Amino acid sequence: MNNSYSTSYDVGNKKGFEEAYYLKRISRGFVFRAFPGPWQAVLEKPDGSVEVLKEYKDKPRLREVAELVREESYKRYAIGNDRWMSGRM
Repeated sequence: MNNSYSTSYDVGNKKGFEEAYYLKRISRGFVFRAFPGPWQAVLEKPDGSVEVLKEYKDKPRLREVAELVREESYKRYAIGNDRWMSGRM
């Protein structure tokens, strides 16, 4: 899973390590990567299923992925895609 050398709040680390398997929870979804595949912005839907919204060749910024997932979730589901309010927690 995420390496123990994580040195940043952002995606991954700043010390030049290549993440082979990475999963980070963000609001309404995840940032995911399984090497050698691309980085992915993943939306978690109200029913618990997931959808890849975008793939990135290079490591994206956390705020970029979080904004994309959050905005798409709100466009599709409004407040109805909240883990607390929908009972998924």
